[in-house]
Amino acid sequence: MNATPYIPTVAGPPAPLGPTANLAIIRPNNKPPFDPAPVGAQLALLAPVPGFAPAALGGPNWMGVKVLGDGTYGSVQLWEWAGPAAQRPVPDKIAIKVSNLPTTFLREEGRIMTALNAAASQHVVRLLVSPATIITPAMAAAEGLDDANWLAPAGRVRRLIMEYCPQGSLEKLIAMRQLRNIRFEELTLWRIFECLIDGCAVLEHGVEFVNNAAGVATIPPGSHAFSGPLDPGVVVHFDLKPQNIMTGDRERAGHSDTPVCKIGDFGMSSYVNRNSPPPLPTWAANQQFRGRGTPNYFAPEQFSDRWNHSDYVTGGICGRYGTKTNIWGIGQIMYERHGVRIMKGQYRTDLWAPFESELQASIPFTPVTIRGHPPAGRVFGTEIQYVASPPLSNELKDTIQQCLYEMPLNRPGLLTLKRRAVNNIAALVAAGARPEGWQNLNRLEPLVP
Repeated sequence: MNATPYIPTVAGPPAPLGPTANLAIIRPNNKPPFDPAPVGAQLALLAPVPGFAPAALGGPNWMGVKVLGDGTYGSVQLWEWAGPAAQRPVPDKIAIKVSNLPTTFLREEGRIMTALNAAASQHVVRLLVSPATIITPAMAAAEGLDDANWLAPAGRVRRLIMEYCPQGSLEKLIAMRQLRNIRFEELTLWRIFECLIDGCAVLEHGVEFVNNAAGVATIPPGSHAFSGPLDPGVVVHFDLKPQNIMTGDRERAGHSDTPVCKIGDFGMSSYVNRNSPPPLPTWAANQQFRGRGTPNYFAPEQFSDRWNHSDYVTGGICGRYGTKTNIWGIGQIMYERHGVRIMKGQYRTDLWAPFESELQASIPFTPVTIRGHPPAGRVFGTEIQYVASPPLSNELKDTIQQCLYEMPLNRPGLLTLKRRAVNNIAALVAAGARPEGWQNLNRLEPLVP
């Protein structure tokens, strides 16, 4: 039987075509359009800034690229060099703090930062244009600042031009490690603690500690404490918290394994008498400092219920602002690194700052011992003792605990803390403690145009 031959009803595949011609590369605009229209801090990125950068920073060839943070009074922005590559200055990225209101806040903050610049410390955020530029009539006209208060006789500052810290804040680092469920190792914690101590030394003495012939940290001769009647006093920060501690790249001088921590945002800061005089003579005058800072980060000198007692002037707590107030602040920061969001596994996760409310502010606790001795008084944040040892030593926990004494005079001095940090870092290294991987300490800087 003859089979009928198969005849396909559909034509075969077409002959292959030649290669597709290359199309033009589509690139995004340097600045994508805003939708909705830019407002507030975003507008400040798009507008030119007349005369804000001196010749030392390359003149006006800068471009605003990112809002780093904003609030009621203004914003902080990242600006990058946009001029010829051959003229690129160092640094080529700067942070600019801009005020929206014609207040004296930035002028006073700039004055303090200018004074701190003299220390050339890597543990304090530097003011790059120092002293800060006072607004002139020409600058006010160019920027459309029609409020006459910008040209007040005392002078107003619109911008502070500061060093840019690409790693962001300590708050961001804590959050990153929380998401990765990674605790801070003790060696890392002591190194960060030492950074905070060094920064506070600049606030107290105008310079960092130096080593004597025996290699022991000591107060240098250039300290403001030895200036007699010329002593400007102590800078009390009043707002020490992880958000105001900036982290930079590794510095080879003592920071090869951890990011350098820098104290920043001096908007609440003020000079006070070095000898911590009693509170001001009137109740109304005392209130000027009680509300400075951030709730949950106030010091007992501000929040103590002793303010409601008739002996608040002589009680030794209320209004006793000074370097011990800064020590409380860095103690809280170190406590928070243990007790808030990074206590995973062996760590507790249900703690906050040493107090959360007015109720907690009135119930400090007296522990049994601190560093093997009876306590000097009542302390806050005793929950840190719940952290197991190991992973954290009793020495570190007790040192943080001492910073949180209710009575300022009971807190250790900065020189004591500096020597203790140096000794414990050396002991850990000698015992074989290894630094953490940089991938767990380095926050990648977001891409910008």
